[in-house]
Amino acid sequence: MTGDLDRERAHLILADRHLVAGEQRVAGQIALIQRITEHGRDSTTARDLLRLLEETMVLWQDHRRLILDAIARHERVIPTSPQADPGQTVPRPWLALPAGAAGADPVQRRSGPSPRRDAGPAPASA
Repeated sequence: MTGDLDRERAHLILADRHLVAGEQRVAGQIALIQRITEHGRDSTTARDLLRLLEETMVLWQDHRRLILDAIARHERVIPTSPQADPGQTVPRPWLALPAGAAGADPVQRRSGPSPRRDAGPAPASA
């Protein structure tokens, strides 16, 4: 499980790098549009590209939030301190699910969460 957490943290670093580079591209495109406009040239294509860059930035920001959510889930499951009290319990959010909710069956409540039951592989995080 710590490997998953480490992998998500590495993905977060990469996502942050992509966002910084994207912000630089957006700023460069805005400067280009200003120069094109000052010279009286058509900036339609440059503006279309700017719109696409901005849309991409929104998607990258959403992806970064998903990575942060994944990190938070992993951190709730994994004790953060190697010297944690052995009597301490690991949070079990599935215990708080109302009856009839997905994953709220009594067997799961006694023995912890079961492996993924849905069809298909887990989505890639990167």
